[in-house]
Amino acid sequence: MNSFAQISVAGANVAGYTDTGLSYGTTYYYRLRAYNATVNSPYSNSAFAATLPYLLAAPLNLSAEALSRSSIALSWQGNSADETGFKLEMMQGSNGNFAQRASLSANTNSFTDNNLPREHSTLTG
Repeated sequence: MNSFAQISVAGANVAGYTDTGLSYGTTYYYRLRAYNATVNSPYSNSAFAATLPYLLAAPLNLSAEALSRSSIALSWQGNSADETGFKLEMMQGSNGNFAQRASLSANTNSFTDNNLPREHSTLTG
């Protein structure tokens, strides 16, 4: 059997409550009852909601600059205070699939790819 624990007591004529400090991606169930100085009402129906999953903020303003025929410099602005690193992906040409090119440390904001194959080293618009 499920068990509930009282998390708050609201005053008379209160029509809402916001529960904060919850865990990410977790379902919470609630029920409610009225009370006065001498008696509690039966419980309401149960209601539930799930908090949103934890998501890191995406890096911003990724830019690429060709340095040579086989080297491209990348830079970006970090947008998360708690990343543990970055996974840099690359696709050769405009048709294909992205594949991971490098795994970078947290708080990194630039990378120079110096090992591009010569036949794919030209940037195109």
